[in-house]
Amino acid sequence: MKKVLITGATSLIGVELVKECLRNELEVVALVRNNSSTIARLPDSPKITVITADLEDLHLLNGEELSADIFFHLGWQGTTREGRKDPIIQEKNIAYTLDAVELAARTGCKAFIGAGSQAEYGKHVEKITTPESPIMPEEPYGIAKYAAGKLAQINAKRHGMRFAWVRIFSVYGKYEIPTSMIQTTLHRMLEGNCCSFSAATQSWDFLYGEDAGKALFSIGESHEAEGVYCLGAGQSRPLKEYIREMKEITNTNSELVFSKDPVPEGRGFSVDISKLQKDTGWEPSIDFDEGIQKTVEWIVSEKNNATI
Repeated sequence: MKKVLITGATSLIGVELVKECLRNELEVVALVRNNSSTIARLPDSPKITVITADLEDLHLLNGEELSADIFFHLGWQGTTREGRKDPIIQEKNIAYTLDAVELAARTGCKAFIGAGSQAEYGKHVEKITTPESPIMPEEPYGIAKYAAGKLAQINAKRHGMRFAWVRIFSVYGKYEIPTSMIQTTLHRMLEGNCCSFSAATQSWDFLYGEDAGKALFSIGESHEAEGVYCLGAGQSRPLKEYIREMKEITNTNSELVFSKDPVPEGRGFSVDISKLQKDTGWEPSIDFDEGIQKTVEWIVSEKNNATI
């Protein structure tokens, strides 16, 4: 693996994947949407080539000019809370994923690695969620992710490409969407505001963004990595424990209010990452305490920069 193509390169995981590729002396072609407001997140490196193209333009790109070894497809439209519920937006993402496979074939890529989601499972009916766990998506986002992954796998096989579909669970850190539980909670804690939650008794698994980027890189690097993977830290505990740990790290006076209503059945999860570990040798290296500390430092730095 000497050169990679990445859609969604300025996302939380995309940026970390780009950094890991650069650390390993790879050339990176970053496909970034037109008029992107997040392009400044990409490292300044002569090994990065930025191509501006929206997902709907992938079918127009000249593969011979882009040539690469591995295609990482992280780009996806409609990832906000409302966007995930929109079947029209989500249906388009299926076509964009298939366009990405075709572009990967035109560029000579030997492998296609796509970003799936925990939303493909819907309610988590098993104690531990594995790649083989029942698929019961409840919203258009999860349905589209599952359909995109299955169809992309068929198309990649038709082109003779190695294929991996990575179902990503809760990844946090720099550039996480501001409406996520961790981001909203940390901001409120740093401001000393009251923080309200559900009963927060469900099991949860959080993975720091840097570890997620390294995991995807390891899948690209390993010739044995193929099929569906679950991506998380592989360690879970009640959500309430994570929240209390965030309170300690921020040293906040914020009041924590937990609902007395029981958490609906099937919410929360524990993630089985054993297949990913076996096929790639990857292991998460940043625990929740360290990851939250890094995230807090970034939030404070962003706030300070905004006031200069």
